[in-house]
Amino acid sequence: MRTGVSTTGKIESKTEANASCCTSKSSCCPAAAESTVTESATDSEEETNNNSIPVEQIDNPSRWEDVYNSSKNGTLIVKFTAEWCKPCKQIQPCYEALSKKHWKCKFVTVDVDECDEIASKSKVAMMPTFVCFKNGEEVGRMSGSGGDKLRGWVGEMCA
Repeated sequence: MRTGVSTTGKIESKTEANASCCTSKSSCCPAAAESTVTESATDSEEETNNNSIPVEQIDNPSRWEDVYNSSKNGTLIVKFTAEWCKPCKQIQPCYEALSKKHWKCKFVTVDVDECDEIASKSKVAMMPTFVCFKNGEEVGRMSGSGGDKLRGWVGEMCA
């Protein structure tokens, strides 16, 4: 069983059964056949800072350089995603909630189709892939769309 977040922001537990995201295994979906059970969101995701900056979508290499360079004295969490990737879309509400909770860290998304050279340079092979940079150096990486796993990883990276 795996946990993820639906496009409506609900936490979902998934078990092997009927296909819900892909017809075959691909880089966007490590488990091709899944069924979905929806649960309510956790209280910790609702604890946010109203002064937080929304997740920025990086759409060109120049903007990536600006964001990356400006975060060299802090923590940058990057979500590598694609418009066509259902697991990427499912985890987005959780990712946005985490950006509000961990407002001292900078959160961005990079579309691998729009910014393929950034994804290639970062050696992204599966989506979604999350990469943490602290003071300009990669210190952590996580792939997949499990909400509990992402919450734990972001909590560790932003501590």
